[in-house]
Amino acid sequence: MSSGRQCVTSKDSRNKQGFDLAEFAKNQAHFGVGDIIPFQARVCDHLAAILAETALSESQQLTESTDPGFKVVSANLPNNWQLRWWVLGEGERIELLKPEELREEIARTLREAGQYYTTVT
Repeated sequence: MSSGRQCVTSKDSRNKQGFDLAEFAKNQAHFGVGDIIPFQARVCDHLAAILAETALSESQQLTESTDPGFKVVSANLPNNWQLRWWVLGEGERIELLKPEELREEIARTLREAGQYYTTVT
């Protein structure tokens, strides 16, 4: 049972000398560490509208696609698990075009995952 009293310290814990949150986040693997790569993908118009409002990076560009209902997004992005997670999570709304090595990796992952859905139980 709580007495309703708060634990108070006389030390200011809001600002730690020498600590930079932005620098800390930049160096954490789950916040985007990875070599910067030139990313390009074909995305459906709905996803393009979302990316127009919330860009993947400052370098992002959205251009028209030759396919109706799609746009092409280009950006320089960290080559990390977070990028893979996002591409795979977008499913049929995205086709990774470049870089070729990442495209092949995503295609392999989708083929391997697809084997579990070839038969109906």
